[in-house]
Amino acid sequence: MEPTAEAPMKELVDLAGKLASTAGPAVAAIVVVLIVLIVGLKWSGVLATVGNKKTLIDDGQISAVTQGIASIAEKVDGIEARISHVESDVQHRATREEVHKLELSFTRMEGRFESIDQRTAATAHGVQRIESFMYEAAMRAKDGK
Repeated sequence: MEPTAEAPMKELVDLAGKLASTAGPAVAAIVVVLIVLIVGLKWSGVLATVGNKKTLIDDGQISAVTQGIASIAEKVDGIEARISHVESDVQHRATREEVHKLELSFTRMEGRFESIDQRTAATAHGVQRIESFMYEAAMRAKDGK
């Protein structure tokens, strides 16, 4: 009994599932892309001869597929680097709770500043009254009254 094309595809899908759970999403993405490439190439007839030893495979097509896979691997590596950069940036950002604590602190500080403003205004008013009193006393002393 000759193996069908569906058996290797099922094995590839199972392999992708295992890789997704153990190696991470980036490796699983590479495997999924490879599966899509292989299925597409088999459907178009490019890989129709894989597994069939009676016909030859064009080396040019194999090298094109290999170059495509290498290009995809480079892009995935770039995406992994960008994702790790974003992850480290997100880890250094303030959490919702921390931002809430800051907001509460700012609210308390605003209340304290308002209290200080009121005290400063009262002090300024008192100083102004003292200055007026001293000016009037100096004017009376100058006039001799």
